[in-house]
Amino acid sequence: MDIAIVSPSPKPFAVGGIEKLMLGLYSKIDEITDHRVELFKIPTQENDFWNLLDSYENFYRLDLSHFDMVITCKYPAWMLQHKNHVIYMAHHLRGLFDTYHFLKMPEKVKKTPFDKVNTLLSYTEEPDNLLKPLDHFFEMLHELKENQYNYPQDIFAFPSPIIRKIVHFLDKWALHPSRIARYTSISQTVAKRKDYFPESVNVDVIYPPTSLTQLHEGQYKYFLVVGRLDGPKRVSLIIEAMKHVNSDVELLIAGSGPEESNLRNVASGDRRIKFIGYINNQKLVDLYKDALAVIYVPYDEDYGLVTIEAMHCGKPVITCKDSGGTTEFVIHEQTGLLADSTPASLGKQMNILANDTDLAKKMGVLAKEQVASINWDNCIQNLLQVSTNDKSKNTIKSRKKITVLSTYPVFPRKHGGQLRIYNLYKNLDSNYDVTIVSLTKDSNGYRLNRGHFNEICIPMSQKHVEAEWELEKQIGIPVTDVAMRRIIPSYS
Repeated sequence: MDIAIVSPSPKPFAVGGIEKLMLGLYSKIDEITDHRVELFKIPTQENDFWNLLDSYENFYRLDLSHFDMVITCKYPAWMLQHKNHVIYMAHHLRGLFDTYHFLKMPEKVKKTPFDKVNTLLSYTEEPDNLLKPLDHFFEMLHELKENQYNYPQDIFAFPSPIIRKIVHFLDKWALHPSRIARYTSISQTVAKRKDYFPESVNVDVIYPPTSLTQLHEGQYKYFLVVGRLDGPKRVSLIIEAMKHVNSDVELLIAGSGPEESNLRNVASGDRRIKFIGYINNQKLVDLYKDALAVIYVPYDEDYGLVTIEAMHCGKPVITCKDSGGTTEFVIHEQTGLLADSTPASLGKQMNILANDTDLAKKMGVLAKEQVASINWDNCIQNLLQVSTNDKSKNTIKSRKKITVLSTYPVFPRKHGGQLRIYNLYKNLDSNYDVTIVSLTKDSNGYRLNRGHFNEICIPMSQKHVEAEWELEKQIGIPVTDVAMRRIIPSYS
């Protein structure tokens, strides 16, 4: 196939996770497949009402019909129209979607005193308009833009309820099932977000790998923070947590950003905390290699590539329970540690590993195993599964699914039963999607994702555990397996 990968190019230019993902897809599809591939990027601004909507229209007008497939992962690139359009969802404009509530602005738009504004807004409310071309809609926008100074400027404020309503309409139009061949996302976190996907569509989760090479474990010497130094990454929370760490272990902070000066002030006086600024890829690999653990605590992260990179180096990750995508990989006390988003709670978890290097090493082994299947071969194979370009017959190569029920967790593999289940069903994942649904008496369940071999571990209720113990007392031997059918309907 001839494949087009389409993405916005931010103005001013910056290289973030989306840019790295698009470049990775481009280079790896070219490297490991027989397809021909091109990367298209259109300069995009989203600093005000009109720049953002102009960007939406630019992608709407983009004609890539001479390609066999197009892949987009972000607004407004998905506005382009193509018979074989695959969505690899990273996120919407979060400030107008899942983080809009932080702005304390109303969601509903009040009727304005201006007929043309009201007509435009009414257009977005008609479901039938999601099936029509948008030429008339953009004509209405052009007329408003030409006469914008005849209106109060709060009409065209950004952000505001009005731009939110318009962008929600445009994204719904772009992602309508009549226009999309397949929906995928970079994480379960993204797939489950409200208003991200049309209702009732199937969304396949395909974890993107890192483009860093030669990731491997070394020594276990310091805590490491990697990423842009801005508010949502919550680096200040990590610095405050260091006050609760009773160890001489250093905290190295790699990266730069608008919060750097403020963070340096917060950290002043603690000689264990060192800012090392922007680093290149080779230096980043070296830093990962010798970290005791990586601390990564953003708020509701889409995915968290830092987590994957750290685990490929055999490092446990400490994150917060509200950190989103990172929690899909950090299994508490197995591949890392989970904390509440408070300095005391985070500091408590950091303190555990600061004083127990052997535990960090054990977690690192499981962490590396956890992400072993997240590589470019698997990512691209899963992403390019669409088997026909005929929209009326479009199908996805289906893999049969196997669900395995277990009365005990399979990970970490320690005893014979766990090894038996793992070895039996792991050898089927080349042809089947295998999901183990297991139970645990521990209060912490988990979800382990390894490509086509996954485990969902569900905590038993206290009543369930007590009922099982009571039966065991009566009979005198363990009864978990034989009693499960009787206990689950009554006590779970």
